[in-house]
This record gives sequence, C-alpha cells and structure tokens, in this order.
Amino acid sequence: TADVLDGMQNPLVVTGEGKFLRADVMGIDKEQNVGLLKLKSTLSLMSLPLGNSNYVLPGHFTISIGNQFGHFNTVSLSIVSGIREDGFATPDHFYMNLLQIAGSIGPGTSGAPLLNARGEVIGMISGVFTSGGMTPIDRRPKPGSSPESPQKPPENHKPDSQEGGRGQGGGRRDFRDNRNGMNAFANSSFAIPINDAKYVMENILSKKIEHGWLGVDFASDREMSEKNGEIYLKFQVKVKSVYPASPALSAGFVVGDILVSLNGKPIQRISSVRAALVRTKPNDSVQIVISRNGKEKSIEVRLGSNPKL
Repeated sequence: TADVLDGMQNPLVVTGEGKFLRADVMGIDKEQNVGLLKLKSTLSLMSLPLGNSNYVLPGHFTISIGNQFGHFNTVSLSIVSGIREDGFATPDHFYMNLLQIAGSIGPGTSGAPLLNARGEVIGMISGVFTSGGMTPIDRRPKPGSSPESPQKPPENHKPDSQEGGRGQGGGRRDFRDNRNGMNAFANSSFAIPINDAKYVMENILSKKIEHGWLGVDFASDREMSEKNGEIYLKFQVKVKSVYPASPALSAGFVVGDILVSLNGKPIQRISSVRAALVRTKPNDSVQIVISRNGKEKSIEVRLGSNPKL
C-alpha cells in the first residue's frame, strides 16, 4: 500500500529463501492507497495469478499471507463479510470500493495479498484508520472541504513511530491507532479489490495519476414522505457550492441542484459521486442528470484537473 511505500528511499524485497532484492518505487497513488514496486534483480520469481474481484461475494472464504507482528509468512483464514461499493472515505484516503474481511488481521499485514479458494489474488489488505482502530468512520465530508479531493488528516494526527522497521524513509503506519498508541487490530478489516488496484497500477505505469475534477461541493439531504400509512425515506445529494472557473460552472450547475444519476447510475450518497469521479481522468466527459425546481435535466460535463493537486 502507499502507506508502507510513501517516503521509502531504498526498498528491499525479502524472498522466502532469505534473499534481499533491491527495488524502485515506480509510483504511488496516495488518495487510493496503492503503490507499485519494480525489482532491480533479474532473478525469476514465482507469481500469484490475479483473480476477478467482481465475482467476490459475502460469505466467500479468503486467505491472507502477511508478516503479522513481524512473523514472516503468517497465514490467516478469513471470510468476506461485506462489499462496500459506494465509496469509503478515511482521513487520509478515499477508496472506490472495499472488501470487508472478518478474521484476525494484525500489524504487518498492510499490502498483503488476499486470496480466494483457488489461490487467486482478489484483493490487497489495507489499514483503514479511525479513532477506534480499523473500523468505518463517519463518511460525511468535513465542512468546507470538497468531496472530490482527498480529505486532510486531523490537526492532532501524528505519524507513528518506526517500531517494527521498514527501511529508510517515513514511519510505518501499518494498523496502529495513532491516538492512543495501542495496536489497532480487530476481527474486521478491509482489502482493496484487485480490479481497483489494477486500475490504479495502470495509471501509475502510464505516469498519469490524475482524477477528473468537477468543481462542486455537495451536501447530503433526505426527503421523507408518507403514503397509506407507510413512510418513505429518500436520500439525496445536493449542490452546495460551485467552484469558480470549474467545469461544473461552465456546464451550468447552480446551488440547490439535486443529482439524480451520474453516467446512468442513480446517486443517493456523496460517496457514490466520489467513487464514480475517481475512475475518471481530466478531459473525460460524464453525463449527469439533475433535478431543478422539480424538473429533470441532463448535463454533459467535460472534467478538468483539480487545481489543488
């Protein structure tokens, strides 16, 4: 993961036979917490086949192989307990999707492969940090922040110590609760689906780690109605503000517009908008249906580059 590689100057890869191989950091995508290494050695190594994470369902058995608590090649049997498809925001990252895993996943497993019963890699273990450990946090955006850009860590957020070691570079985060200094491992953890990781790695290889920018701040809203004694609750995403000189302003978005769909996919939560936009690049066109004054309108927007990045 990017948490492990960020700031690393001289990475080494250790084989099962105890050989140390030098590597280069090809690039990292901090927002989606994915990094890519390239070995300098010509030594031929065995590789694991990549599976298709679109076929992963709750209830599937999984195996992770990592270095839990510094013990090499620790194998853990777990189960997929849920699929988080509507986007997942943390103080440091935004994930397009996440696989929720039930099982003992501890420090030293960040970046480890998650395998299915056929031995195919279906995900990459990722530490999701919250005030209580590796659990979901409040997904609502911070006041004044754009849901399209990475959220900044809280002011009292401090990097972890380098306990456990990771070579030269920044301190290792690796599943540690920064606020109380306690190891934050639990019976529930998360993994980046391998299909999403492949998409990010392709961007890293092309040297274009960019995401499309719409230029809008959104606000969550809900509408309650009652009919024949039944109560209906409808979640909505409204335009809170439109950035100057942004693609949204040029396309005609105004404050108060309600997003109905984005590229044909219904929108009910802000995280769904971010998950869709993080898959785009500058100059991509997206089709957005909005509701304004009770009437629906389709708008085509050519995305730009985020000026903050």
